[in-house]
Amino acid sequence: PGIARAQQLAARATGDLTRQRKAEAAFVGCVNDPAQLSRITDRGLCHGTAGLLMTARRMAEDALKEIPVPMLSELHRNTIVPADGPTGFLIGTAGADLARHPAVTRWDASLLLV
Repeated sequence: PGIARAQQLAARATGDLTRQRKAEAAFVGCVNDPAQLSRITDRGLCHGTAGLLMTARRMAEDALKEIPVPMLSELHRNTIVPADGPTGFLIGTAGADLARHPAVTRWDASLLLV
């Protein structure tokens, strides 16, 4: 998903619609593949459901056509949070909690999603 977003941003910057369509198709393929989704095992921003959710939101905002996204919010809600888990931004509960709410700021620019 992160690479697809980087490709989408590059395509938008250069006006390359073919590249943008391919990036968006790659993203859709990923988030609709149960085998790939099953590899996400935590809620973190770095490689967890929070990062996937934020990437999906930004991809959908800039997409050429609507991106069908499965229930990523539900996936994020249902991912188990260990009681003694980290509390930090990238791999902890702080970032996971930020992703639960639609972005009202561009805080995710620090993740290079914007």
